[in-house]
Amino acid sequence: MRHLFVINPAAGKRDRTAALLGQIEAAFSGREERPVIVLTRKPGHAEEIARRAAGDGIPTVLYVCGGDGTLNEAVGPLVGQPQMVLAPIPIGTGNDFVRSLGWKGNSLPSLSSLQKGSVESIDLLRAADRVALNVVSFGLDAAVAWGAADFKRLPLVGGEGAYLLSAVRCLMGPLYGRCRLVADGIPCEEGEYLFVVAANGRYYGGGFCAAPFAELSDGLIDLLFVPAVPRWRLAAMIGAYRRGEHLRRYPFVHLHRCRSVQIFSDHPLDLNLDGEKVPTVNPTVEILPGALRLLIPEGCCLPASRIKSRTM
Repeated sequence: MRHLFVINPAAGKRDRTAALLGQIEAAFSGREERPVIVLTRKPGHAEEIARRAAGDGIPTVLYVCGGDGTLNEAVGPLVGQPQMVLAPIPIGTGNDFVRSLGWKGNSLPSLSSLQKGSVESIDLLRAADRVALNVVSFGLDAAVAWGAADFKRLPLVGGEGAYLLSAVRCLMGPLYGRCRLVADGIPCEEGEYLFVVAANGRYYGGGFCAAPFAELSDGLIDLLFVPAVPRWRLAAMIGAYRRGEHLRRYPFVHLHRCRSVQIFSDHPLDLNLDGEKVPTVNPTVEILPGALRLLIPEGCCLPASRIKSRTM
């Protein structure tokens, strides 16, 4: 088994490379198998590394040391490659994907917890010829995700604080967009929406629990959409949305589980795929059941929920 580490030195507020190299050396000390370590040098480099590794057919654990964006780069080449296993090591700003596994987003994991973990198959999302681990969305929430980069390197501002500051700024600008949704071939009501989220994982935006009942291996999308509401009501909802209480407290927030959703709009849309901006026109988001093998650390597990969704 090859152990390939992809480290993004630009992830998060500071470079964690030295700490990671020390952990890797300690974890593999005295073992015959030696790790391969590559530092990313540019956007898209993680995808290039993953594609080369998947292409040579060698069974590989791909340890991706970065944020959700680095994970998003690396995951595409792993689809349909059963010899490849993804092992996330979250050192980014939001680290939202691993929160669904019960992993605190601000903690640097030990390699021993990964090496003692288990491999499970999970679903992925596909939209605009791209793959996402966690969420595909558009609207206000996507603007908040992209705007967080402007704040994350400010002194005393962590990843969650950067998203909150970005949210405050976005609330002062345009809020709504008109579109029509079709979920599993069933049309939804056309109208103005604050945002639309197709979720595989539960968290995004630096710890907002948008889809509190989502499962990573149920073969379904948790489709969440919020129609146009007054600014005062949106401001009041933010705290509940962060804690995952919005579905219980606000009847105007809709949740539906489906296998695909088509989004129709008179204008091009900027989709948010795990924090990455992807311009597109009338996209379809679909679930890819069991498309990825994931190494889950010891003490973590796949989320499970038996609650029934609130349909449209």
